[in-house]
Amino acid sequence: FALMADTIARYQQGKPVLVTLRLKNEGGKWEKGDRDRWPWLESAIRNFSGVDVEVRSELAPAVSELCNQLGKLSVFSFHDFEKTPPREELDGLLSSAERLGGIGKIAATAQTLADVELLRSILRKQPNSPICIIGMGPHGRETRLTFPLDGSCFTYGYLVTPGAPGQYSAQELTEHFLTLRRT
Repeated sequence: FALMADTIARYQQGKPVLVTLRLKNEGGKWEKGDRDRWPWLESAIRNFSGVDVEVRSELAPAVSELCNQLGKLSVFSFHDFEKTPPREELDGLLSSAERLGGIGKIAATAQTLADVELLRSILRKQPNSPICIIGMGPHGRETRLTFPLDGSCFTYGYLVTPGAPGQYSAQELTEHFLTLRRT
């Protein structure tokens, strides 16, 4: 994490940076328990723009509290690397994130175009608070470029190596959205 923090700090240069330290069961590399993860997340909250933590994590309330105290961004996320869960489940997860006072994020594998449309329909529902919806997998890659135009409050890119299937680099995303701005 120290090496990654150095990389993030060099890239940050006045740009907002959201730090994740994802649990292995949601696609990350963190294999220890949540309590061992707290010092790293607390440091990230204090030193960067905010953090993204799993909505079902036992740390979500503490993350919410510290982010609110310090005026930092909190994202409460859910990842499914196999499928797009039913609408009711996704709506429930977003409601949990809203209750925590942060941005709700859903990243689900879109196996079909119907999955993409389900995810897009969540954006069109006009939620009460900002949300981030991302498709992964064979049909999901382009959602990282199109969903921000449909109402997703942001998208994710990587600095060094992709963290999820279909993820664009931060450089590619920057170039794409700058090109759109010019047209």
